[in-house]
Amino acid sequence: MKKSAGGPTGSIAVLMPLLATLLSSCGSGSDSSSGVTGVDASGDWSLVTTSSEQFDTAGGACLSGAGTLSVSEQSITGSFTGNGSANDVAGTIENGSVVAQFTRDGQTIGNVLGSFSSLSGSGTWADIFGCSGDWTATR
Repeated sequence: MKKSAGGPTGSIAVLMPLLATLLSSCGSGSDSSSGVTGVDASGDWSLVTTSSEQFDTAGGACLSGAGTLSVSEQSITGSFTGNGSANDVAGTIENGSVVAQFTRDGQTIGNVLGSFSSLSGSGTWADIFGCSGDWTATR
């Protein structure tokens, strides 16, 4: 039995140029010089954190806090006072999305998620003590 010209071989010939066009339009996403990150949040920011809970799992207070952040390219560093203690923040920003951790005395005690635009930042945080809440950053 012979295969017709419209069989599998013919279908592949039609799909190959379409696939090549789709792949060439996707790009690798790794060229930071082309503006792939999409957000220029570089600079210094004021940070405010608010807590959703009143008390942590040990009965201590979940307190709001304040501090500063510095964004340089895709790196975020900073510090803030929250729950009455000094904390350090470090993380990354990619395509406007923030993923960071905060530490106290060298131990990671919480996670930060959110987003930045060139004008503001916001998101959520949660720590190992059962406290969580929101954060905002302004220039």
